[in-house]
Amino acid sequence: MPVSERFPVAQPTIEPKTVSIGVRPFDERVGGLISGRYYVLSGAPGSGKTSTALHFMGTGLEAHETCAILTQDDPADLFAQAEYLGYDFQEAAGAERLAFYRYRLDFQRHYSRVADPAMVYEELKSLLWDQIPHRFVIDSVLPLLEGGMAAEEAVDAFAQFLDEIPCTTFITVPGDLSETYYRRIYNRISAGAAGIFHFENLAGSARQMTVRKLRQRLGSTESVRFSIRPGAGIVEELSLRSHDELPEESRRRVVLLSHGAEFPSEWLPPLRDAYQLDAFDSVARAFGDLASANYGALLVALDPMRPEPALSLTQELRRAGNGAPILFVSSTRGLRGQTRAEGLRAGGDDFLEDTLSPSELLARIDNARARGHRRIAEGAVASAPPGSQPTDGNGEAVPLAAGDFRGLLREHVERARHAYFALVELGPADLSTAEAGRLLLERLRVRDGDLVAVMEDGRVALYLHDIHRKHVRSLLTRLVSAEPGLADLDHTSMFSYPADREGVLAWLENGATGRPAIAGA
Repeated sequence: MPVSERFPVAQPTIEPKTVSIGVRPFDERVGGLISGRYYVLSGAPGSGKTSTALHFMGTGLEAHETCAILTQDDPADLFAQAEYLGYDFQEAAGAERLAFYRYRLDFQRHYSRVADPAMVYEELKSLLWDQIPHRFVIDSVLPLLEGGMAAEEAVDAFAQFLDEIPCTTFITVPGDLSETYYRRIYNRISAGAAGIFHFENLAGSARQMTVRKLRQRLGSTESVRFSIRPGAGIVEELSLRSHDELPEESRRRVVLLSHGAEFPSEWLPPLRDAYQLDAFDSVARAFGDLASANYGALLVALDPMRPEPALSLTQELRRAGNGAPILFVSSTRGLRGQTRAEGLRAGGDDFLEDTLSPSELLARIDNARARGHRRIAEGAVASAPPGSQPTDGNGEAVPLAAGDFRGLLREHVERARHAYFALVELGPADLSTAEAGRLLLERLRVRDGDLVAVMEDGRVALYLHDIHRKHVRSLLTRLVSAEPGLADLDHTSMFSYPADREGVLAWLENGATGRPAIAGA
């Protein structure tokens, strides 16, 4: 086991600076992190600690920094979670700007037998030696401090390690440091931390972050209530006026703000035919309408080469309490995935690209008008999945029967207020239907609401919960790349709900004879 008293003097050090957490409302409360210090994230499982740590790393990678993480999770699971939040870790890992270190399965048993706990941290430092990361995450610290050793020795060795490494570090603790048990173990770590952020699970899918300690001027003492959304990650929930309170005449109003960006002129006639359209070319002229939020939807033209004005405006509207759905209108040319993620984090609800047909455009706007802003804080929750995947006598998931699958979807589209999903039919290329169903049950997010069914004609049907139509093709491509015999994508078909609502209803009515449109649209 390599031993070193400290990092070599010749190694480059990180110049002190302010470091972004990567979550706008958190940065606003905290005012940025002190470079080179460590911060503790405490809270119950599922309260948002790991998501915050992944935002922290993703922001560093986008700034071309190097990052590392020590984790109990499988790297593939973290890649998937980062992708869910709107970050792509694959490229950074391939370029060796992101390093994963994983606790061995028997780590705690071996750790408890080490005579000197400092030896473990010397080994960890040697792993970081070749390229000291700018940002380092330990998720979680539990195996290091509760491995059966004398707690005082373990904590002292860990604290010494944190004092020596020059990274800006996040440490997650699965508990509340105010409780006597955790305070006894983590008192030494808490005392040296530059900040302690506590996370809580609230009702429904809501969570909350509170700053318990900060060794710098605090931007705000107010807690942040947030939720975690696909593609956007952590987004703040505001106490907004309920969209349901708007009268129908107000919901029929659609406000368009071009704000110096291009807007497809061919969209104006269908918009004027369908709604009461009020168009403005400047924020000053639209100020009164923007502040009132007395409309069904706001369309904000966004220049993909210069998105900052549209994103900043959206942030300001959300801070002011504007609870109307905001949809960005953008050209596909030059529009990057990062801009999409930033738009959703800023408070947007959707991106309308200039390739949409008039019918798709109106369907997306109608969906937003009916749904309201996705981040309404009080009482509003996202649509739940239509049902659960059945299991056999051993507790293993098995495909739904065709009739049960249609029944669940029919009830879902009739009752769910905010239904948002993709319906996919595929025929196994080389595998049997049973084998294809088994693989799909293993690789889809069945626990999060996805469903797999075998239809009467031997094709496999999928319900993909809370997914945009343009992400379906990439998901299926990844699945088929891992198992080429799973499906022939040229003969795979799809509907996206609510945009293809009539098609979904026809498919449910006609059974196996109804075929959705070819996927990839």
